[in-house]
Amino acid sequence: MQHLFKCLLFFLFPLSVFAQKGIIEGRIIDAETGRAIPFANIVIENSSSGTYSDTEGKFSLSVPAGSEVLLKISSIEHVPLSQSVQVEANGSKKMEFKLKSQVRTLGEMMVKSEGKYEKRLEELTVSMEVVRPALIENKNTTTVSQVLSQVPGVNIVDEEPQIRSGSGYSFGAGSRVMVLVDDMPILSGDAGRASWSFVPTETIEQIEVIKGASSVLYGSSALNGAIHVRTTYPGAKPSTRIQTYAGIYDLPANRDWSKAVPPMQAGVSATHLQQFGQFDLVVGMNAQAENGWSGPPSVAASLANGDTLGTDPGQYGNRLRTHLNTRYRFKSIPGLSIGLNSTLLFSRSSSGFIYENGAEGFYRFSAGSVTRTVQQQVAVDPYISYVGKRGSSHNLRTRLYHLNNDNDNNQANANQVLFAEYQYQKRFVDSEEQSVWLKDLSLTGGIMLNQVFASSEIFAGNVNQGDNQQTNLAAYAQVENKFFRKRLSAVAGVRLEHFRIGALQETKPVFRGGLSLKMAEHTFMRASVGQGFRFPTIAERFVETVVGGAFIVPSPNLKPETSISYELGIKQGFRLGKSFNGLIDVAGYWQDYDNYIEFTAGPFSNKIIAFSSLNIGPVRMYGIDASVVTSGKLSPNLTLNILAGYNYSNPITLDPDFVIYPIPGEQGITYNVTSSVTKEDPNERVLKYRFRHTAKLDAEMVWKKWNLGFSYRYNSFMENIDEAFLILDKDIFKTGLKEFREQQRGGTHVMDARIGFSISPQSRLSLIVNNLTNLSYSLRPLFADPPRFFLIQYALRL
Repeated sequence: MQHLFKCLLFFLFPLSVFAQKGIIEGRIIDAETGRAIPFANIVIENSSSGTYSDTEGKFSLSVPAGSEVLLKISSIEHVPLSQSVQVEANGSKKMEFKLKSQVRTLGEMMVKSEGKYEKRLEELTVSMEVVRPALIENKNTTTVSQVLSQVPGVNIVDEEPQIRSGSGYSFGAGSRVMVLVDDMPILSGDAGRASWSFVPTETIEQIEVIKGASSVLYGSSALNGAIHVRTTYPGAKPSTRIQTYAGIYDLPANRDWSKAVPPMQAGVSATHLQQFGQFDLVVGMNAQAENGWSGPPSVAASLANGDTLGTDPGQYGNRLRTHLNTRYRFKSIPGLSIGLNSTLLFSRSSSGFIYENGAEGFYRFSAGSVTRTVQQQVAVDPYISYVGKRGSSHNLRTRLYHLNNDNDNNQANANQVLFAEYQYQKRFVDSEEQSVWLKDLSLTGGIMLNQVFASSEIFAGNVNQGDNQQTNLAAYAQVENKFFRKRLSAVAGVRLEHFRIGALQETKPVFRGGLSLKMAEHTFMRASVGQGFRFPTIAERFVETVVGGAFIVPSPNLKPETSISYELGIKQGFRLGKSFNGLIDVAGYWQDYDNYIEFTAGPFSNKIIAFSSLNIGPVRMYGIDASVVTSGKLSPNLTLNILAGYNYSNPITLDPDFVIYPIPGEQGITYNVTSSVTKEDPNERVLKYRFRHTAKLDAEMVWKKWNLGFSYRYNSFMENIDEAFLILDKDIFKTGLKEFREQQRGGTHVMDARIGFSISPQSRLSLIVNNLTNLSYSLRPLFADPPRFFLIQYALRL
């Protein structure tokens, strides 16, 4: 027995020595900035062992003890690193690995919106545009909507986003474009409207615009796409940025109401980013005061409306916004972080539904159409995140949101939103010995709750007389993988959505799929198909009010709309020399809708003319979308950045005789109102409030200490609007709308220019001129867009 025991020790001892392990505790940082590199891939050569770095760039990896191993570290935006490491048995070694940034084409830019994790822009299966912070700062963007109007394929009409003509004018209710800030939706709970002034422009890192149905990952409101704003976090070094600006509007001489005091705008914004050990802090603020370009009604118009005191004001807007991002990264539990983000907005403003007339009163509000608003918005967003070893992550994000619009015309409204989303992701480590089916597999899944409590006198078109609750529950899953030596990327996803407003409820699944094929170096072809589903908002169903003499009536039986979209596109990256590169993208798209919802005017609810959200039947939108982006140096002292694009869209109704509203008549006869008879041109199938052709260009050159920029926006003539606008204009508004539209049949050409000088590496002074030719134009009928605007900006970085 004793001999047997010795024999066992003899054979087991070398096995135990072989099985001994050491631990590498590493941290991966950017060699230039010192900033942590999250989600870097770490593998041991000729081994199946590997892991990912967490949000702090840290990782822990077991390695064979006593022998030298070769670690291979890679991150998409950095040069791969190979480094030999040796660890003693049962020991550990702490190491720091510095990766150098890699010069890449724009197609290799990192984006996150399509799969909710970072991937290269050129590998996406959908169309996406990326707006970098330089354009936001250089154009002195005070609201995100201003810079979005420069994005190819995107229009902002009366503060409502349109992507590829997917929406018309909807009186601020029922957006088909989801808007998010750091994965949190910012559409109001009652109307589904984006509050652009609530977005903290001073802390934006980049804006990602998905064009096409995105309902699987982003829900009901992403029927036509999603706009995702990503804010920044601090690096190793603290940074502070202060920006002040002031400007005046230059009203055309024949339309100048301002007399001695011209309309003006002035403001200041500031941001500070800093790390305090394991704690990350971002604070920002913006304060702005504006006496806007639209003045008060004329004395004659006020008297004609019975306002002998002239109480209607002109346009004004004053706001204060603060923003806070925090994050604490636990040392004791690598990969675990918690945080609290918050935004607060307080504002006083006025707005007008229509202008006084299309001539000398173009930049005046019409008497009786002015609304004064005192607004408070508060969002508090607690979250917790855990990035585990070998590519798994858990994220729980929550939001408490409050919006109160105190309007002076019996249109006050308030809503509270409780939002929560849990998401799990698994990205399999890319190692040589792993199964071919797992090497590049990524799984994403999640559940979501959005609970809305809304109250308003104008939501009285239901049995609750203004008090409404909406519940939205969803579960989603998406899988992505790469095949054929990573040349083919495939994605498939599904989402189950449930909505309920009072007794109205519906559950609907939607699906998506996409392929991206690498045909050559920086040449990618893609194809995608996606379903969409949008449940009507509280405002679309139940709003009942009068604005500027126009009745708006409820539509309690409004049905959800559904869609299916197809896209085929190609991306081509290119490089000129070592430092100048670009990306060309061309896509054809096709989207069919059922039960499409339009804000429509007609003889509804026993009114001669009233506006209401109604189902207009099946519609189709198809077209071509093209864009080009360039960035980099043409010479050591000359940098050129370009964002340009063209979009052709043909949005048409497939059934012009679809009955949108039956009107019971005498002797049992029913008069059926069809979608075609509500249009200015009933024989034209194109949908209302759309532009068939749009073109955009922004170009900026930087030469030594100078930068020079130019922007251009073209919108073709809006071919169809509600016939009711012309009828009301003839009998009530009397603005000369028909004559003004005739003047704009050639479309609108709007140009901006800017010039800046860097006083020092930390400070710059700029002159910005918007609407360079001082064009009087109106993207939404009866609403005056801004005239020429001169602005001086001073920016300081510390």
